[in-house]
Amino acid sequence: MTSFPPTLRQSCLWIHRYTGLAMAAFLIIAGITGTLLAFHDELDDAFNHKLANIDAQHKPPLPIAILHDAVISAYPQYQFSSMPTSVELNKSAVFSVDRVRGESAKNQPKAPFQEVYVNPFTSEIIGTRDKEAWAWRNTMYKVFWLHRDLLLGDIGKLILGIVSLIWTINCFIGFYLTFPRAVSANKSQQAALRKPSGKPRASFFKRWLPAWKIRRKTNTFKLNYDLHHAFGLWLWLMLFVIAWSSVGFNLKPIYQPAMQALVGLEGRDEGKEKKQNKPAINTESSSDEATTIGTNMNSTNKVDKANSIAYLSRQAEIAAQKNGVSVQQLLGVRWVEEDNQ
Repeated sequence: MTSFPPTLRQSCLWIHRYTGLAMAAFLIIAGITGTLLAFHDELDDAFNHKLANIDAQHKPPLPIAILHDAVISAYPQYQFSSMPTSVELNKSAVFSVDRVRGESAKNQPKAPFQEVYVNPFTSEIIGTRDKEAWAWRNTMYKVFWLHRDLLLGDIGKLILGIVSLIWTINCFIGFYLTFPRAVSANKSQQAALRKPSGKPRASFFKRWLPAWKIRRKTNTFKLNYDLHHAFGLWLWLMLFVIAWSSVGFNLKPIYQPAMQALVGLEGRDEGKEKKQNKPAINTESSSDEATTIGTNMNSTNKVDKANSIAYLSRQAEIAAQKNGVSVQQLLGVRWVEEDNQ
């Protein structure tokens, strides 16, 4: 029989049960799409194989600078600042159209595509891809946006943020529900809870210990109940981190003030203001380092598009050795056409 008004435990149980059911669909979508995104590159190449894959040839690919020039010549009305640092032998070279935002976007025509695929051996344009179109080749792009905002833009992002916040609260409610039931204040009930030998009830931690275990020799209902209890406890910290980080991605107006109050986390704007107000330190060493780089540039040929990747690779290696680390992979290079640098 349910008491009225309901106790704290009964209220928490109701909230945990029905919010869990409401969140289930969103968590399933996020789980499946997140799993697919872990293999994004491989799956994207499979769906987009006509543009992404080419036949490898027994000769070295053309320099990145030549491929970049070919793209600029083919589409002079758009800008392609970013360049790949390397090309796989059986893959196309991909160049992305610059994303223009703000006031400058009004004066520049929007490109009907976001990526240009080039044959690295011949500099021939293989094709372009409009990732916003509903097409088979854009499957992984749609999976990404389904994972990010349910394909609903800001509304979907807000929905996922609210679900993440509820999930975060639910982590604490579920943790509380694993605690053993409190002893009633009624003396007759307390006496009934005592063992026949007259010994007092076991300590809190001894009564809580079974919640961490799974009874294997039992019926299906109890086994499922134990699995839910035990896995919820053993994986609690990981589940909480996932839930709260999702709040950080989708619900910043709540995440940032909470983290600022708890751990003193600074927002981007505050960090920029502090950097601007911070006095300069070690200006002599900074100028020396800049002079060294300038000397290296003057001692070799002028750094241009043709040798920029090789030059920046050397500078990255020098900086890495100086700081006791190593360079694993060069992610990309941005070429500023108007400054020729």
